[in-house]
Amino acid sequence: MKQGTPIITGDLNFQVQDANNFYSRKLLELLDSFDLRQIVPLLPTHRHGGTLDLVITTRETALDDISIFPNGTTSDHFLVRFGIQVRPDLSNSRLKKSVFREYVDYKSMDLEGFKEDLRKADFEEGRDPEEGVVNFYRWLEGIVEKRVPRKRVRTGKKFKPWRDEELRGLLRERRNAERYWRKHGTEDAKRRFNDLKKLYGNMDKDKRSLFIKEDLDAVKGDPKKLQNKLQKLLGKAETILPETTSSKNLADDFSQFFSSKVTKIRNQVNEEQQQAGEFEEPGRTCHTTWKEFREVSEEELVSIVKSMSSKHCDLDPLPTWVVKECIRELAPVLTSMVNHSLHHSTVAETLQKAIVFPTIKNMYGDREALSNYRPVSNIPFLSKLLEKV
Repeated sequence: MKQGTPIITGDLNFQVQDANNFYSRKLLELLDSFDLRQIVPLLPTHRHGGTLDLVITTRETALDDISIFPNGTTSDHFLVRFGIQVRPDLSNSRLKKSVFREYVDYKSMDLEGFKEDLRKADFEEGRDPEEGVVNFYRWLEGIVEKRVPRKRVRTGKKFKPWRDEELRGLLRERRNAERYWRKHGTEDAKRRFNDLKKLYGNMDKDKRSLFIKEDLDAVKGDPKKLQNKLQKLLGKAETILPETTSSKNLADDFSQFFSSKVTKIRNQVNEEQQQAGEFEEPGRTCHTTWKEFREVSEEELVSIVKSMSSKHCDLDPLPTWVVKECIRELAPVLTSMVNHSLHHSTVAETLQKAIVFPTIKNMYGDREALSNYRPVSNIPFLSKLLEKV
């Protein structure tokens, strides 16, 4: 039996308005023994009299606006109406509330308008590289907020990237045909629905096959990427991590482990440098000094950006492909920021952050041992650009 508040309704055919009726009295005694009550007013609910249609629930349950309407139905019973506030059990997957995720849809933005805003908007470089990066991020966020639309998608819903406007239009037409058929029930309506259903199925299959073929062709020269796509396609893709009951605790464990490895390596390097200094040969000391970096020009920076990979980091204010599309408009600002960092001989603290992914070294090794994982850092695009320069 499921847990919850019981509500029993219907024609029980007991004359509960008659306190002297033996069966009605026994029914009310039975309900009372289970801490239940009958809440319909003791008025006729039938054409020939008698309170026969009952609403039974617990004593704590509040029902509102209990009314009896003698007319309005073709039955010999009257309409009993009441109101109740209910909260569905969302643990049932079919009743789960839809959760929506909002994202910035760069592919639908007005690219020319975005470029125009980049050319016109004023940018303040800042007193130091860190302030310059913070100002740059805020500067871009303002333009993105103005020019790039935001969309909401329901999470958990299977994404079909091959579903274009033609397929969506056919899907709407199929659904309309199905509603019409279920409402009218004619043979012509049923035949039209089945034809559209078959047409949609065939088109969906063809477009899906074409999408998968083009997706695999795009990475056929990279065995690793090809294997990853095949794994996802076959439903075998998985993220290999140690078992845990808390993702936060696991992330903290990896952070401490990787940090301790870095500290250990640095200590070893310092010890080796000290030992090397003790055996330094006289007359072989290098006296060459490096006082400053050479500044980069806009043309050099544009060339470097175009040659870089289009991968991006979640810490980036813009996807890398958008940066490449707008590189002529962004070049003056990016060149100024890079040269500012070279002039100060420092990297902004914001650009020293990264998203670290633990990657297993040996697929057949112990998955629970943290030492069997290596850190893979995904750094911001500006960090990569400064490194290239």
